[in-house]
Amino acid sequence: MTMKVSKILVIKIAIGIVIAFIIAIIFGYPNVLQKEKVEKASKEAEKAKEMAAEVKISAEARPGEVLITAVFVDNDLVLEVFPFIAKQAGVSIIPDESVSGLVTCELKDVPLDRALEIVLAGTIYTVKKMPNYYLICPGDIKTTKFPFLHQKGDTTNGIEYGQLFINVVDEDRKPIDITTVQIWKKRDDGGADAESFIITSTNNSGLHKIENIPAGRYHAISIHEDGYAPFKQFDVLVEKDSQNIMTCTLSRGGMIEGLVTNEQGKPVEGMPVVVNSILCRRDVITDENGCFTANHLPDTRYSIIAEPKSDSPYKITVFRGNVFCGQKDIKIILENKGETKLRTSLVNRKLPGFNGIKINLNTDQIQDKMMLLCFFDMNQRPSRNCLLQLNRRVQELKAKDVVVVAVQASKVDEDKLNDWIQKNKIPFPVGMIQGDEDKVRFNWGIRSMPWLILTNTQHVVIAEGFNLDELDDKLNGNSNR
Repeated sequence: MTMKVSKILVIKIAIGIVIAFIIAIIFGYPNVLQKEKVEKASKEAEKAKEMAAEVKISAEARPGEVLITAVFVDNDLVLEVFPFIAKQAGVSIIPDESVSGLVTCELKDVPLDRALEIVLAGTIYTVKKMPNYYLICPGDIKTTKFPFLHQKGDTTNGIEYGQLFINVVDEDRKPIDITTVQIWKKRDDGGADAESFIITSTNNSGLHKIENIPAGRYHAISIHEDGYAPFKQFDVLVEKDSQNIMTCTLSRGGMIEGLVTNEQGKPVEGMPVVVNSILCRRDVITDENGCFTANHLPDTRYSIIAEPKSDSPYKITVFRGNVFCGQKDIKIILENKGETKLRTSLVNRKLPGFNGIKINLNTDQIQDKMMLLCFFDMNQRPSRNCLLQLNRRVQELKAKDVVVVAVQASKVDEDKLNDWIQKNKIPFPVGMIQGDEDKVRFNWGIRSMPWLILTNTQHVVIAEGFNLDELDDKLNGNSNR
């Protein structure tokens, strides 16, 4: 009997042990796994700390090298880490479109190049140093697709569009944020038209994107930013699948300083002065000492013109001689018009004669026809643009019995003028002032250039000094000048 009870007891104990083991497996094993994970993560964290300590020891900066200090805790590589480092270092950091991930690390006075290696440690990405920026990409850089490339664009109504990315930096390679750029497209007649594009900022300081730009080859891209000389780069190609980045380096440029006096040597305050070249124009005003300064000028040749207001007692005066950046000895001496030489309007008056103007124009060409005269200066871009726009409308105006005539109103080499006329295929008569330019300009009431004058069929002036985009209103009789 006792033997039988013992056997039953042993069996019950065995069954209890089995049940307890099963319960332990069901309810206890996940906790064991979790504990193992925690222990493993703890070991990895300790190992990371040891690696970080080793990094801090090896990351010694060379003299003048940019140092990075930051603490990242699960920060996004693209949205947070790279922009933060880029801003601190003053450089552009461009990630490949496949780059992603979170970073946890501490940087303390770590050189820039080494800092980028640290934040990328343990990832598949690598860093490639370029002249003005850093590229972040997978290990095989040949297969990467950087987001700043001319992206594969859409096609709308048969026109292919792309995206152009521009990296703008100063001479110290510090990024510059801009808002607009101008892109110049070549015309069939050899000229170029500019169109302004609003740019979109990216997560990287100094890197800008132009969206929905038609693919093709462009004459130039130009940037005008306050505090810098104008920038212009020629021959820009935009393709749907092109792989390049455009880097535009803006410089502070140079300056030109000068003095404006009257014939008695007294400084003239408040005198408008135009500092002009083929690359840029600066309009400045003389101070109380008669001095003027034009800043942020590109390195080229300039013309200096004092342009008094119409009610001023002084004549328009051009500084004779070549002027370049850095010159501080410019002196312009203004001449008096004289009390009887105040410029008057030609409106409702017959055109003055063409005395003092060399031009091939006969009465048959203009008889019983309206005349549109353009007094211009081929050394000034606005004047050249005005003639080119008239060239595009000349047939339309001819159909309306309007004869277009242009006159070069400042001194210029005649051969140079003729070459420009032939090159741009100007079909209407173009003359030039011979002799006393000031006297001729005064007789025609010219106050600035380009200067447009419109007559009726009897050659009585009906409008003057208007912009070309107002021409249609003037032709329709809506003249307010």
